[in-house]
Amino acid sequence: MVVARIWTFNVKPGRMAGFMEWIAENIREPKRLDDSDLSIRVFRRSVAGDGTGKIDAVAKYENTGAAGSAADRLHAEPDYQRIVAHGAAADAPALRISCRLLSEITPIV
Repeated sequence: MVVARIWTFNVKPGRMAGFMEWIAENIREPKRLDDSDLSIRVFRRSVAGDGTGKIDAVAKYENTGAAGSAADRLHAEPDYQRIVAHGAAADAPALRISCRLLSEITPIV
């Protein structure tokens, strides 16, 4: 069962370039630490409404165990802790709105 972890951000006005640099660093570090088929993609919401312009970063894992192992490795890594701290600082280019874990389900058809 595929599992996705989704982080949603509100980029501060005029700070998209800084956010893109930060998110690229945030992607490079997990890929350095993870030898699984980890897939991380970044999306900008583009449909009308309150969500327009928000950014979603999506990491896809093979299963819940792989997602948990990846989180354990990342949270123990000093370089990743530095990246996360920078993203949470008052002068960060974006505000993290949420982080959620989704488990794929298969409907009966």
